[in-house]
Amino acid sequence: MRRGVARVTQALAVGFVLGATAAQAQITISVDDLRTLEGNAPFALNPGIAVRVSGPPTVSINVPYTVQSGSAVAGTDFLAVPASGVLSFPAFSSAPQYITGIQILGNTFDQWSPTLMQDRAFFVQLGTPTPAAGGVLDKSRGTVTIIDDDHPNAGVQFFSVVSTGTATIGQNKLQWRVPSGAATVRIVWKQGVGSCAFPSDTDLLGDGWTSVVAGSAGALQYYTHTSLTIGTSYCYSVFAFNGAGMPSSGADVPHVKATPIDTTGKILWAYATGAASVVPPSVGADAIYTTDSSGVVHAMSRVTPLGEWPSGWNPVAVGKPTQNRSAVVPMGSRTRLFLGTDGGGVHAIDGKTGTIVWSRSSTFGLTQLPSGGGLQAQPAGLFKSFTGNNDMLLVGANNGASSTFFALDPATGNNLVAAFSNPLMSGVMGQAVVDYAKNRVYFLTTAASATLFSLDLGPVGTPTLALSTLPGGNPLTFTGSNGSAVLRNSHLVWGDTVNKVLGFDLTTGTAYSAVTGDGAVKGFLWPDRRNTQLYFSTNNNVQCLRDNGTSFSSCAGVWPVAAVTPSMVLQIPGTDYIFVGDGQGRLVEINVSTMTSTPLLLENGVQIGSPSLDGPNGVLVVGSASGTIYGVRVPY
Repeated sequence: MRRGVARVTQALAVGFVLGATAAQAQITISVDDLRTLEGNAPFALNPGIAVRVSGPPTVSINVPYTVQSGSAVAGTDFLAVPASGVLSFPAFSSAPQYITGIQILGNTFDQWSPTLMQDRAFFVQLGTPTPAAGGVLDKSRGTVTIIDDDHPNAGVQFFSVVSTGTATIGQNKLQWRVPSGAATVRIVWKQGVGSCAFPSDTDLLGDGWTSVVAGSAGALQYYTHTSLTIGTSYCYSVFAFNGAGMPSSGADVPHVKATPIDTTGKILWAYATGAASVVPPSVGADAIYTTDSSGVVHAMSRVTPLGEWPSGWNPVAVGKPTQNRSAVVPMGSRTRLFLGTDGGGVHAIDGKTGTIVWSRSSTFGLTQLPSGGGLQAQPAGLFKSFTGNNDMLLVGANNGASSTFFALDPATGNNLVAAFSNPLMSGVMGQAVVDYAKNRVYFLTTAASATLFSLDLGPVGTPTLALSTLPGGNPLTFTGSNGSAVLRNSHLVWGDTVNKVLGFDLTTGTAYSAVTGDGAVKGFLWPDRRNTQLYFSTNNNVQCLRDNGTSFSSCAGVWPVAAVTPSMVLQIPGTDYIFVGDGQGRLVEINVSTMTSTPLLLENGVQIGSPSLDGPNGVLVVGSASGTIYGVRVPY
């Protein structure tokens, strides 16, 4: 049963006991989210933050609230006087009530930097309504986002280009967020066969251009480029001009290349974040998500037209992702992103809107992790919807003095059980591995003499974090780890920080290894679910090993495959094709049965990251060191 349904059911039961009506007990209470420009001087939020009821209650309802700092800090970015209070909803009235006394401390100085994005947020938290039979909380946390509008010549951020579909061949749709102070926006393009050069701010005509009147600062704006030449690539740049006719500087302007849909075109969409780089994208139920090097989370739609901003979505700043890891996105009707950040934060983000649902972080000034924050491993999840015993968010932390492993409630971020720590733990590396069959979790630590830990997670309704029994002892010591382990057929396999692939049989306790000959394994090994083969990248190679259960052996064919600083590997399940990004700006397709490779040229001389698969759409999504995400069509 979903948590929201459980709350309503419980409220109904209480209502009948007290003689209340069913209609009265089903009243739900929600707080709004709000986005506002910072402005140049302090101003009050009028009429305030709205809290709404789903219908008129038959009794008066009181709802307590508190205003909490986030990346926006009380006294520096906003004031809330009072910082807590109680709202009263009169009986038989469905009118919203407002949290008042909140002031945005606008200013004229630039708070933007490559490591501190301009968007900052604080929160409004609702408490338990009284009387209990009067109403139940539906959305108890509101996010107020402040957009810093003082960055000079900020350029156009968050710029996307989408090929709009076979019904409109030869047409691209462009979308961007309007920077502060822009009077006009100029779209410039160049053309090429297979590739093209990006127009710079000194080449403001390119092969073609157009200008549009800028919309309001912070708003989304569109332009549709029609009558394109089929089979030709188009590289776009967008420039903002102020009232004096001055363009933004080239360093602030994202460049995006998009290829129209045709018989040869592979790039379906491109999205420039405006940052220096992005982490590998995560595939959610409705959208693709990535976090850029400035700590801003972005989304690209998985529904037609692919690659556009999802309706109602706004990028949100949370902080740099820890270990450059992706967000975890469990599939479900109410999508959540779970992201660890290098400031010690763990954050839950609404996948529909981009608003922060909850945060646990010493940096954000909210409920701190018991260890005090520090390096965060990538969150992992144990969920009932995937046959897990409990809904748990699992994450490791290291604040420099101690290392701890936590089980958090995905709905609230609160600890479900006491955190786990051990003297042999160092920083938790990568993502923990959930063994649903045994209801266990396995994770690796980062020290030169690293350890493999196994924890039991407890029965239904009573979660735990306790050392489980492993053959050979728990924890087990190995060479330092360099990523995440992979669980397959009761075996764990992973790469170390030197030059080995390691394996461990969880049934017999047999440990085995193989030397890569080319340095550390990058990230994790990709298992071919049809056979015993494992694919992975090292310093300059893409390699393959067979996992025989007690040893590794060489794969058939010509392995390893030379590559220039390859990314982690992705295999399209059930096929002979693996994909890898490289340092020459290519997404390379490798046919493991014929040992042939086909480069998909994206950006010359730019590192391409690890790809992810949007399977139903037949699209690989991959990021580059230019801060751009691409959607690339694959015919499998």
